[in-house]
This record gives sequence, structure tokens and C-alpha cells, in this order.
Amino acid sequence: MQLQSPPHLFNFRLMRVYVGLCLLTLFVRHNAIADEPAFVHPGIAHTRAGIQRIKSKLDSLEEPWTSEWNQLKQSPDASLDWSPDPRAHVERGPSNNPDIGSSEFDRDGTAAYTLALRWVLSGDEAYAQKSARIIDVWSATLKTVTNHDARLLIGMTGQKYCNAAEILRHTWDGWPESNQEQFRSMLRNVWYPIIKDFYPSANGNWDASMMQTMIAMGIYLDDREMFQRAVDYFLEGEGTGMAANRSRDDFRVGRQDGVREVRRSRSGRRSYSTLPWDALMFRDLSAATSEWR
Repeated sequence: MQLQSPPHLFNFRLMRVYVGLCLLTLFVRHNAIADEPAFVHPGIAHTRAGIQRIKSKLDSLEEPWTSEWNQLKQSPDASLDWSPDPRAHVERGPSNNPDIGSSEFDRDGTAAYTLALRWVLSGDEAYAQKSARIIDVWSATLKTVTNHDARLLIGMTGQKYCNAAEILRHTWDGWPESNQEQFRSMLRNVWYPIIKDFYPSANGNWDASMMQTMIAMGIYLDDREMFQRAVDYFLEGEGTGMAANRSRDDFRVGRQDGVREVRRSRSGRRSYSTLPWDALMFRDLSAATSEWR
């Protein structure tokens, strides 16, 4: 698959690629074997090396990174004027009907993540402060997420907050520890009970979304058990989005630079390669899928 023009950072033309690779992109520098060393931070979707790589591209005005960066800066999601709208009780029904705080929760997550990226790529602390403010007001306010699509909402949106928080926690010293603890409490006590058992009878994108957020939560929280629960479900779960229900015992995905190999051997040992997921790097991700078999 090839793109004719550089896509926007949040371009939904790439959503199919994202859903297919969400588990792989979140395995950045982490192995699923339980006795592996502690997680590397920052992690989830952005490593320190990946961030530095993009900054070097921007410093030298290379394309498409410079154009994508300019688009990000022009987005309302990256504005210091963004005003979060937290709710104590969020409800998302089938196909987002009713929508009681669901869209606000999602939009604020996008803004928190975009602002965190703008901070880490520009060095302007005002964007870190605004990103942290969005996370803080939601974690101080949110009590419940309910109705039919609650699991899907946490799955789709939760990873945005986790990526923003991961960037802030490990690149900025201005986020109070008490506020970070408040966010950790929301992850464990509000979000995790909603997604911990997945949704095997739903379409595969439901479980895929929940796995990506559970993995992101596990990395942010340094919770190996939570992380491993999502990985094990991806490989051996009941849902239609699981690898075991879509592939043979041995499978290989791509061999281009960036997507080297993902294999489950006949012996049952699992191994994962690194798939970089850098800000403003969707063109590289798309190119990496062009030789899939």
C-alpha cells in the first residue's frame, strides 16, 4: 500500500492500518515474556530516540515532517486555547447514541495527546502545562463510564491519554506527583474494570482497541501483569480479533525496515520485533505494510 501524499497525524485514511498494527506499535522495545527487564520510558508509541529523530528532521526542514508539523500546529487540538469539558458520568450507547460526555472525553484525549507532542517537539512548556491540565481535570472528575459502548470508548480513547501522560511524565518535571497519582487511580479504578475481560462476542476491533489501551496502561503504570494480560489475550484469547483466530501457528508479518518479524513458533515461544511509531511518521508506517503477505 502506498500513499500519494503525506497524511495528517490523525488522518482516518490510515485507521485500518492503525487497527491492524495497534498491538505491534505498542510493543515498542518491550518483550512479552514476563521475566524481561522493566519497561523503557518514555515508551508506548514514542521512544526517546524516536522523538529525537523527528526533532532532527524538523531542525533540517525535511519533508514530509515539516509539512506535517505545520499541520499539527494549526490544529485546534494543539491550541493553548483548548478548554476541556470533564464529566463525572460518561455514557456511550450503541453507535454513540446516547452520547453523554463521550465525544467530550474523546476530543479532550486527542487534545491532550496533540499538546503533549507539541510540547516534546517544540520545548515550549506551555503546551505541557495545557496537556497536563486536560488529564488532571478528567482524572479528578470522572467516576463512571457506562452503556453498551463503554468498553469501545475506553479502548479507542484511553491510549490517547496514556500516550500524553507517558510523554509528560518522562520528559517534563512540572507535573505534580499528586496529580500523576490521581491519573493512575483513574486508570486502575475506573478504566481497567471496564476493559479487563475484553468483549469476545463483539467484532474484532473492540478487543483490538481494548488491548491497545490495556498495553498502554500497563507500560505507563509499570504493571507487567496488566501488560501481559493483553498480550496473552492477543495470542490466545477467544475474540475474533485475536491472532490465534486469524493466523496459522507460524506466521510472519512483513520484513521491511521497521517491521522486521513477528512470529509465534511451533514450540509456543513468542517473540516480537520493534515497530517504530514516531510522531509525524505515518508515511513510513504505510510504506512498511507494502510487502505484507
